[in-house]
Amino acid sequence: MRMPDREYNDTMRMIKDWRGTKEELQAVYDRIYANYDDAKEMLYRLDKYQSKWTMNLHQ
Repeated sequence: MRMPDREYNDTMRMIKDWRGTKEELQAVYDRIYANYDDAKEMLYRLDKYQSKWTMNLHQ
């Protein structure tokens, strides 16, 4: 299954305004990776909205 546009947009806003820890954000990334066929592409795109940490994008 591909990530729906609405979920991508909601996740993008969440990442852009992230106030949690790196570990909590990584858990979001890990959930995306586990649930979507296009996760590698989506994580690459989503990660551009945060520059605080280097995240595991499962590339």
